[in-house]
Amino acid sequence: MIKTMKISALIALLLLSAACDAILGPPGSESDYPAVPQVSSLPSDQLIEGQPNLKLINISGGYYVWKDGNSWHVWVSRLQGPPNSFSVRPFFSGVIQVDNGVIRDVDRTKISPPGQVHYTLRDLNYRIEPLTEIEGFNFNVRPMGSRYCIKLDLLVNNGSTPKLVHVGRSMYVVDTLPLTMCVQQ
Repeated sequence: MIKTMKISALIALLLLSAACDAILGPPGSESDYPAVPQVSSLPSDQLIEGQPNLKLINISGGYYVWKDGNSWHVWVSRLQGPPNSFSVRPFFSGVIQVDNGVIRDVDRTKISPPGQVHYTLRDLNYRIEPLTEIEGFNFNVRPMGSRYCIKLDLLVNNGSTPKLVHVGRSMYVVDTLPLTMCVQQ
């Protein structure tokens, strides 16, 4: 009887191990970037490629982020009230960080005062209080290798609101923030 229980336990252990391999994948199949949760990264940088239709931006307030090659664009459309849970005059702020690349050619001419953009070679900080319907800035990333990563921490009134962040031509709405993407050259 004890021998039968030991055999049964061994069989159950083998079945459990096989089930874990089926669910989680075999050993060694983990993500190359375990520090970056899958939900916060788009499956392809192609989802963020291409400018959204500017007429559609007027329909829904929030962030609109896209890239064309190594040129990145962060634009905001003024939030229209009521009803909204934001102050009378919401503001957009955040930090963008680049790994294995350099931020260059920042164009901040489309931001109304008191909005501002400050940057170094590796990060960019901004605050936009839109006075017009659409405001934003553009910048280029010069890759330092065959691949660079960019982390976008986009906030509204200092809070994380992923439902207000639309990326790429398709205006994909992200699940979580910050958004981290790696671009292969």
